[in-house]
Amino acid sequence: MYATGHGIGVIKSADAGKTWEAASSGLGGLSTEGFTIDGKDPNTLYVWVLGNGLYRSKDAATSWQRVDDGPKKQEIRSLVSVNSPTGMGGIWLYAGLDTGVMKSPDCFCGWDKLPNEGLPEGRVYSLAVNPTNPEILYAGLRQGVFKSTDGGQSWSPVTDLVEDAIVTVDAGNPDQAYAVGTDGTLAASTDAGQHWTKMEDDDAEG
Repeated sequence: MYATGHGIGVIKSADAGKTWEAASSGLGGLSTEGFTIDGKDPNTLYVWVLGNGLYRSKDAATSWQRVDDGPKKQEIRSLVSVNSPTGMGGIWLYAGLDTGVMKSPDCFCGWDKLPNEGLPEGRVYSLAVNPTNPEILYAGLRQGVFKSTDGGQSWSPVTDLVEDAIVTVDAGNPDQAYAVGTDGTLAASTDAGQHWTKMEDDDAEG
């Protein structure tokens, strides 16, 4: 397990979260956002260091190397690695910004602005991908959770039960998705984002 955040860089747990250790060797700073695991190789990781660029690790966070400037004059707020062929032997990285979503192949030869059709203006707090269908993406914004079924070309709102949403997809069951808001509200979907319900404390504990 990995965690990242402002002032902590990257930390890693090898015992299901019981203990944690620093895993930031080579990073150009400890204020980090937008961490993701490569869609093909679980030992390859990416993280954005605020004001310093995009870093990659190929050894499960033992060491990091700077690989890209990122989108021009923008900070990356969220990252997701999508296991969809780029035509160059790699995968795509999608970046959530303050102004929508962009993508880049992992050769880092430029960032493409997506149409962002249906996506409101404002910061994209989180991105998540269906691990069995890389065309299905979720984005968390102030207005709630949005879903794309065409690789980020267009988006539709799927729930406004949470604000400033952080969204994730269950790796073992891609139809199961979760979103949490800044006020602690937790919502879940069991049908790939079509319907959402708030989870009460008893539900979360179960």
